[in-house]
Amino acid sequence: MSGFEVGPEARVPSPGYRSTIRLREIRVDALIGVYDREREDRQPVVLEVEIVSHTGLQATATDKIEHTFCYATICKHVVQLVEQSHFYTLEALTYAVCRLVVMDHGAPMVKVTVHKPHALCNGIPSVTMECTPATFQPPIQTQHLPAEPQEHHNGICTAMLAMGSNLGDRLGHMHSALRLLEGTSGVRVVRTSRMFQSAPAYVKEQDMFLNAVCEIEFQEPEGCGPTWLLGLCKQLERTLGRTEGAIRNGPRPIDLDILYYLTPKGKHVVMSSDELSVPHKAMAERSFVLLPLMDLGPDTRHPVLNRSTADMVELLVQGTEGVVDIDAVLTFPYSDPTSRMMATGSCTLLMGVLNHTPDSFSDGGIDRDLSEAVARGVAMLEHGADIVDIGGQSTRPGAKCVGLEEELARVVPVVVGLRECCPSAFISVDTSSAEVARQCLQAGASMLNDVTAGVCDPGILKVAAEHQVPIVLMHSRGTPETMADLQDYNDLLPQVVKELRARVEAALEAGIYSWNIVLDPGIGFAKNMDQNMELLRQLPKLKQQLAPYPVLLGTSRKRFIGTITHVERPEERLMVTVASCVAGVAAGIDLLRVHDVQQMKQATLMADAIYR
Repeated sequence: MSGFEVGPEARVPSPGYRSTIRLREIRVDALIGVYDREREDRQPVVLEVEIVSHTGLQATATDKIEHTFCYATICKHVVQLVEQSHFYTLEALTYAVCRLVVMDHGAPMVKVTVHKPHALCNGIPSVTMECTPATFQPPIQTQHLPAEPQEHHNGICTAMLAMGSNLGDRLGHMHSALRLLEGTSGVRVVRTSRMFQSAPAYVKEQDMFLNAVCEIEFQEPEGCGPTWLLGLCKQLERTLGRTEGAIRNGPRPIDLDILYYLTPKGKHVVMSSDELSVPHKAMAERSFVLLPLMDLGPDTRHPVLNRSTADMVELLVQGTEGVVDIDAVLTFPYSDPTSRMMATGSCTLLMGVLNHTPDSFSDGGIDRDLSEAVARGVAMLEHGADIVDIGGQSTRPGAKCVGLEEELARVVPVVVGLRECCPSAFISVDTSSAEVARQCLQAGASMLNDVTAGVCDPGILKVAAEHQVPIVLMHSRGTPETMADLQDYNDLLPQVVKELRARVEAALEAGIYSWNIVLDPGIGFAKNMDQNMELLRQLPKLKQQLAPYPVLLGTSRKRFIGTITHVERPEERLMVTVASCVAGVAAGIDLLRVHDVQQMKQATLMADAIYR
């Protein structure tokens, strides 16, 4: 402890007077964080504790006066708690300190702030909580009364869990909940929905929520049924800082609800009690539950209502109750936790192409030095690019691999420079190398774009999973040197979809969550001019068959559109690029990868106004 302050008013209690004891800058080294790299060594945290009473307090350095608070003892116990515990989140640590001061030392009210000076750039630096004894009252116990007798069997059960967060580091809490589920013995996260951001329902005066649904498989303890899973969910909520006695439907760091519970024989469990209802009794009125659930199966039928998820969504949309503003979002690290979401679907997003190479087909060699490359990236952001995609390896047909060291030397300095100039920018790296991806993410990149979808170097999928960043999986065959010889398709669209779906499965198996996957049909890669045109004509069907994943389209300045329009110079293909991109907007494409950001921003604004 480096310092404390005892409020002078604490020594002069009087009726109706608000008395305080403030303990400032309690510095402790602690193990805290969800990520493995955060738990290798202790890191400093700084605590501020304020004990508040409306009835008058006395503060002393000893315990000899009755009805006093010994600040020395409180500080000692707080330090011991923090040093001896291994917290995953600041919320959990803050809650534990509040509980200690209130329950063990009798404080009528306490306000605790915990600062984490070395917080990761995708985390939050501090958390504040106010608690009273009512905060820690145990919930009322109710008798478990299922609606109908259920027969349970040992074996693998399945459940659908709704996840939500709107307090603190929302994205961090969602990731932490999944990591804790995966770390529970016998539990496996099978798949997740996309991530959604929604306006609050019921209690309106609170921040926006992040929502998702995950499917899990687990070994059910004999004779326990859904109550065991409920207990696990409550335990994880407490670990991540959710307090008992909070406002119903109010702000929370994490919320886990059981939607469906299936026995090893695939039979839905139906039960109802004061403690738990399965299926969740309010799910049919909640768009922030049903839309994520749609991602995991629109045809899944509610065992009581006998309606599919798609039917429930349609009924909800026809009415008004339960419908809140909601968007699917891409989520990024390396920016402010309150603004690192990017909605997909409501408008077309632009990814600016920044090739720092001497031989790219369109803009190779345009930047003679690092400062010019960074300046071009800054200009793209100023002109309306949502993402800047930096590449150091040309992927034009026939291009040769430059090697790891050369690619790193080209890309990493640009990532560092652009991050320094634009701290909140969304920066993607166009690479098929796991090592390039790893070093660029450590340097400040926040997204990956792999034209081989992990085929060239499967390790890139693990890198994306470890860093929890979005990754574009593009359809291609072979390498830039060989792809021109791999253009044989029996049925183009179904084969492209099938091969992309296989890469999605590989990504999920590597631990990438569904909300971090973007798909690209690979226009110009292992496809001739006629095949490129066929894919463009079938974009609406392609988009539908790749659902629910966002789709990126990259036609900018490519050779086939120059061939069709007789425009030889790539930099002069702006107007024909616009035409192909507007077709993408009309088909519902989510992202466009373009060279001419300023002009394409104008075109997409108009196209969005027509088609969205």
